[in-house]
Amino acid sequence: MPLVQADSEQIKQVFLNLLRNAVEAMESGGTIHLTTARGADSGEQGMVVVRVQDEGPGVPPPPYGSGSSNPSSPRRRRGRV
Repeated sequence: MPLVQADSEQIKQVFLNLLRNAVEAMESGGTIHLTTARGADSGEQGMVVVRVQDEGPGVPPPPYGSGSSNPSSPRRRRGRV
């Protein structure tokens, strides 16, 4: 992996928050998967992509007609902090 220029305390807090959320999402236990990769898409070149996946229930769909956006929609850029 390439070196990442970032504030170490802010990055530490980001990872703590992501991992805490993953643990809280899995009330009955489970596994957290943390993966890293070099950015493969043209907009990600020179970046490191970090994915955190848990075995929690996920985000429920918004009520019909609520106008809420879907956080996993492919129209959103994923993996950006």
